[in-house]
Amino acid sequence: MTGSGTALVASSISAVVAMAVVGLQYSLERRRQQRADRAQRLAAFFAATHAFVLYLGPLARAPLAKKEQILAEARDLEDRLSACFAQVRLLEDREIVDAATRLDRELVRLEGRAREKQWSRTDWREARAGLSEPVSTYQALARKKLGAGRL
Repeated sequence: MTGSGTALVASSISAVVAMAVVGLQYSLERRRQQRADRAQRLAAFFAATHAFVLYLGPLARAPLAKKEQILAEARDLEDRLSACFAQVRLLEDREIVDAATRLDRELVRLEGRAREKQWSRTDWREARAGLSEPVSTYQALARKKLGAGRL
């Protein structure tokens, strides 16, 4: 092989290697971004559910005459939760969607219970006891999907 032939083969190999490296870097960056997007999505839903639970306590303990005012003030919170839940339902796998759905259903049930009457702190604590399991399930699955260890 002549010097120019060797140079041509070497430059061709260099070009192929460079393209492979660029492709690998792109793939790694894409996976990193997908993981970051997923973490943001799962955390946003979890944060929205937490904020919603914090709103339910004052709603439950409020006198019946004030409940409508509290509900009206929480519309943005409900919209945020709905938007986060929609993203999870559209972009996540069945296991996460099922866990998020169970958590959302429990929150809807609790909101209905909070509207029924003026609850004492003790009675409300007992009424919301069923929330622990869906919260724990969602959190454990989200951590698993993100590669985080168990708590």
